[in-house]
Amino acid sequence: MKKKSIVQLGAVALTVLSVGVGTPAVAASPTGTAPAVASGAKPGPQDASCNMWKTGGPPWGGAAYCSGMAWADTFQVKLTCINHRGQTFTVLGPKRHTNETSSATCSSDPNVGVLTVGTVQSA
Repeated sequence: MKKKSIVQLGAVALTVLSVGVGTPAVAASPTGTAPAVASGAKPGPQDASCNMWKTGGPPWGGAAYCSGMAWADTFQVKLTCINHRGQTFTVLGPKRHTNETSSATCSSDPNVGVLTVGTVQSA
């Protein structure tokens, strides 16, 4: 029977405790590179679900409500507006967190409309 060092036993106990509380277990790399996630979780931002809509009358604008994002991630509504000359421009709403609404108005001019409503997300 081989003797295990206290460090090895501590790493095993830490891994077992991590798995027990729902935190991904992390395996240490002997080469000193970044640890690998052993739980199978994929790195990157969480998938967000966003609902977007235009206002029903002047002043024309739009809004977006997003959910399912990590708490630290933000989003903002992005409007593509068009004036009576056919010129387009972009208006961004305020940055918001998950389960919040970001809204913006193209212009107070009733002759300026909303061409598209989208979102800009940042991690």
